[in-house]
Amino acid sequence: MTMPASYPADPRRPHEVVLGFDHAALTAGKGSRFFKVPTGKTFRVDRVDYYNEVGLVEDATNYFGVTLRRTGTPGALVFADATFTTTHGTETVNLVAHGLLTGDGPLRMTNSGGALPAGYAAATDYYVIRTGDDALQLAASRALAYAGTAVAISGDGTGTHTLSDTADTIRPVTVASGVDTNSALAGTNTLAPDTTVAMTLSATDTNNVLSAGDELIFVAAEGGSTTLPAGRMTVHGRYV
Repeated sequence: MTMPASYPADPRRPHEVVLGFDHAALTAGKGSRFFKVPTGKTFRVDRVDYYNEVGLVEDATNYFGVTLRRTGTPGALVFADATFTTTHGTETVNLVAHGLLTGDGPLRMTNSGGALPAGYAAATDYYVIRTGDDALQLAASRALAYAGTAVAISGDGTGTHTLSDTADTIRPVTVASGVDTNSALAGTNTLAPDTTVAMTLSATDTNNVLSAGDELIFVAAEGGSTTLPAGRMTVHGRYV
């Protein structure tokens, strides 16, 4: 991974910025933060392009999608304390109608009347990997959550386990999408080699505006065993 170039798009319009993020060949399922809005600034995303030198092909079993997301501000997600059980053979947290999404966090857990599942710890930040309406897994970082790498647990503990939000809990928001080669779910994004595709900005305008401290995240999610070829995401935006 290389850090992005950040420079004025046009010296006559110094508030406009182009952010470039280059990714090497990697197994899709990666979340990488690459831009943070400076203190006292507000940044609007105007256009997002994605380029892949070797091109992308639709597939029903080996596929991937690319999105641009932003982290949001601390405290932007409120999650009411909820008790849960675990199934340690699959690292599953059983939590009915949890409403959480992959990347949500950090969350913390406590126990009363026993001990937490072996592998989890109190006063430790965890991030959500959504696996179903009533089930999830927990990762040690947001990047690992996007990669689908769950914390291993070797037991289900005893007593009552409770999952809680923190003052820093956020839900990453999708800013731009439109690269999805999963033909089984109507992905229609075959990209010819050396082709740049204009991604679709969120229809909710506020999703495209970042406040001070907010961060942009490149996310690639895959199915099957394909390896995402090296590529580049370019974000055009401006300080407002």
